Amino acid sequence: MAEQLRIGVIGAGGMGTSHARGIQTLSRARVTAVSDTDEERGRKLATEIDVPWVGGYEALLSGDLVDAVTIASPPFMHKEMAVAAARAGKHVFCEKPFAVHVADCEAIIAAASEAKVTLMVGQVLRFLSPFIKVRELVDNGSIGQVISAQVTRVAGGSGGVWSAHWRSRLESSGGLLLEINAHEIDLLRCLGGDVASVYAEAGNYMHPAADYPDLAFVSLRFRGGAVGCLYTSSASALSSTSGAVQGTEGAIRYNGWGNRGTLEWKRFDQKEATVIKLEEVQVPPGVAYELDKFAEAALTGTTPVVTGLDGLKVVEIAWAAYESAKTRQVVTLPER
Repeated sequence: MAEQLRIGVIGAGGMGTSHARGIQTLSRARVTAVSDTDEERGRKLATEIDVPWVGGYEALLSGDLVDAVTIASPPFMHKEMAVAAARAGKHVFCEKPFAVHVADCEAIIAAASEAKVTLMVGQVLRFLSPFIKVRELVDNGSIGQVISAQVTRVAGGSGGVWSAHWRSRLESSGGLLLEINAHEIDLLRCLGGDVASVYAEAGNYMHPAADYPDLAFVSLRFRGGAVGCLYTSSASALSSTSGAVQGTEGAIRYNGWGNRGTLEWKRFDQKEATVIKLEEVQVPPGVAYELDKFAEAALTGTTPVVTGLDGLKVVEIAWAAYESAKTRQVVTLPER
């Protein structure tokens, strides 16, 4: 077994740069090349971390420069790049959303399975505070069986992620529920389990250039019987990140993320809630943490923390929500 995984970074934008910098802090992986068709951007990142820039991703895959790739391109490019990487025998770490459509996800999973390479999806919220702590409390039974999970993520403005042209099109970005809320949908799945059905109300109120909703309430019915809700908006003057999990023996509530905010939890048999300042929750840097887990899985041949099927189910839930918002009907999901 190799001691270090040689990784090529595909896409030298903000997320690709974060990948490269994170990998360079790891002991069991290193970046050995950067690929980006934007030469200035690609060379800048390659120079920063002192590795070659190779232009298009095909050149990266054709040689023996890398064992694996991270894909940080726009979502509509994920399928093509991930399938090509798998067929070239390279392990694949693909940023969220896994792909734009469920069929694209299925094609990537099939290619990775056929090539017997590791495939992991970048759902970094699983590796950040307070979400690690919330999942720890749920998984160790601190609040009993989960009966509901609710997540809010709202922000506003027309700059930032909305400034790139591809982000204004549903078919290229996956829209609000995938480009942004793939994180929150995955978190809800981690808390409540697989989703049986979806009902959503949504609309576009502040971003006429985009062809998808900028505000949505998404209700979930989990297969285990619990219920869930995602409230998301990119059309709010006040930003907020919060959530709550209700169990048969207690409840958890958080407000904020990273090192800003608080988390509290309480059991029915306790008089007072336990309050934790998020700045006191010690976790490794999220991107480096998830990429270290990817490297571990690739080097040992073990199942990655976030599988292709996990990524596919997020995409499936998002599209069910879009369909429900249009039809005003509950959408039932297939068992997988």
